[in-house]
Amino acid sequence: MAPHPRRAAGAKTPREAKKKPSSGKRAGYKPHGSVVYETTEALSRIAESALDANERRRAIFDALARAMSADDNPRPLRADPRAFTTFISRLNRGKRFDAALDVFAAQKALGVERNAVNYNAAMVANVKAEKPEEALKLFEEMREIGHEPSVISFNVAMGACARAGDLSLIHISEPTRPERISYAVFCVKK
Repeated sequence: MAPHPRRAAGAKTPREAKKKPSSGKRAGYKPHGSVVYETTEALSRIAESALDANERRRAIFDALARAMSADDNPRPLRADPRAFTTFISRLNRGKRFDAALDVFAAQKALGVERNAVNYNAAMVANVKAEKPEEALKLFEEMREIGHEPSVISFNVAMGACARAGDLSLIHISEPTRPERISYAVFCVKK
């Protein structure tokens, strides 16, 4: 095929120039050097170790505190709730629910703000760890401190109600605000 008459030989078309590298990552991207990646790996190793619950809790706190310390790292972990959501979600995917909840507890102890997404991830960990009552307590705590529950929050709360053997679920959906639909979730003792 002949090159375009107004384009230099070998030059990319605008569509080709927009294409991402075949790996799906931007050119030169190296996740292994990031503090989030390294911290995630450290937390996974701790979760897989044979530590008792108190030792694991302490090791997770120490690993997160070290990652956030500017003394040890040229680029320390920022006090960003999104990083903690990443840690909790990755531990959840690895079925390390207790470690995920330890990260959630360490987040508060380290003074890192919690957001609704953090609460959702911790609620998922509680539900999957067969602690639905704890998930519902987190749902209430989230609402009490002023975080607006999302659809995901309500779905996890409903799943917690369904998992709890002595609770039955009543889900009422009603428009309580003119611009959105708000949901009410009730768990009632059988």
